[in-house]
Amino acid sequence: MAATKEALLKVPVWAAAVAIGIFGALAAWLAPRALPGPATRLVHVTLRVVERQTPIIGPDGRLVEDLGFEVGGSFRPVLTRGTQAP
Repeated sequence: MAATKEALLKVPVWAAAVAIGIFGALAAWLAPRALPGPATRLVHVTLRVVERQTPIIGPDGRLVEDLGFEVGGSFRPVLTRGTQAP
């Protein structure tokens, strides 16, 4: 009787695995039809300098301090002191 209970417990696991496989195959078959085609127009990116005068850039055009991000109390420098300003 113990073997029967173990076999019955395995049926839902296999049924779920088969269902996931069927849905995955169906999604892979239908997804390319639902996705849009390639872009037909070009996107142009422009650069706009918002802050021209800033104390982080010295008179020689170099950074006077590190520039970066503060995440979770930890500073992550992107451009270090002395780098030519972009």
